[in-house]
Amino acid sequence: MEKKTSEINLDDIKIQLEYYLSDENLKKDSFFHQRIEENAEGYLDLDLFLNCNKVIKAGWKKEDLIEGAKKSDLLELNKEKTKIRRKGNKPLPELTVLKKKKKK
Repeated sequence: MEKKTSEINLDDIKIQLEYYLSDENLKKDSFFHQRIEENAEGYLDLDLFLNCNKVIKAGWKKEDLIEGAKKSDLLELNKEKTKIRRKGNKPLPELTVLKKKKKK
């Protein structure tokens, strides 16, 4: 059953989006890090977030992400409200590649 936007906690969405685009996460999240690097203005399409497990599990839609992003002081939407970035196109942290443990 789909949740109505009125039933969704926008603070939860804001917190999750801020986490995805935080220095802490972007140090180890090569997927988002690379996508941000590919866009000179630092924007990510909101559709990318709709494929994230936490977003899927919560049942959030694009409109929910837009409303959650509007509440953030750390993030900003483009004029069309189709993309999001770190406020002021904040520089990315250095990507720390985590070495996966080899299975024996």
